[in-house]
Amino acid sequence: MNRSVAEKQIHEQRWKFFDSDDVQCLSHDEFEIYRYYERYIGESFKRLYEKKRNLGMILKSTSNLGEIHTLAAAMLLQARIICSNDYEIREIIHDEEICTAASEYDTPELIIQDTLEDFCFFCVQHKVATKKEVRQLFKVANAEDNEPKRQRKLNALNARLNELSDS
Repeated sequence: MNRSVAEKQIHEQRWKFFDSDDVQCLSHDEFEIYRYYERYIGESFKRLYEKKRNLGMILKSTSNLGEIHTLAAAMLLQARIICSNDYEIREIIHDEEICTAASEYDTPELIIQDTLEDFCFFCVQHKVATKKEVRQLFKVANAEDNEPKRQRKLNALNARLNELSDS
């Protein structure tokens, strides 16, 4: 998938580009709400790590900044689905019962977490990108994995993509 495809999706308002630091993206009130969500999710990760520490589990040594912003943005935008390969996000969503609703008339539901594999599959299914393009994205995104692990992930993606008619 290339930049022009993403820009077209944004221009056609099929995708929403979110930049919390862009003054044209958020009003002052929205920015304050976003910062509140950001602090709440940050505290949620602290609670998750405390829970894991008490269970004797190994903790990640990252700041979770991307995950915090992803969930805060999803809450602000009332997004139903996020894309992340970080499984701690799923724990946060369930532990904290983070819900969104498409409108004020809908019942809030837990945010759904799709993985990069899901995203690639849906891009092909909805003709946003070709199988070749998503395979390339998937390989780049998993470049730090060792070869056997990367190949297992790619095989899983390929199995799903093969369920679709040729794109």
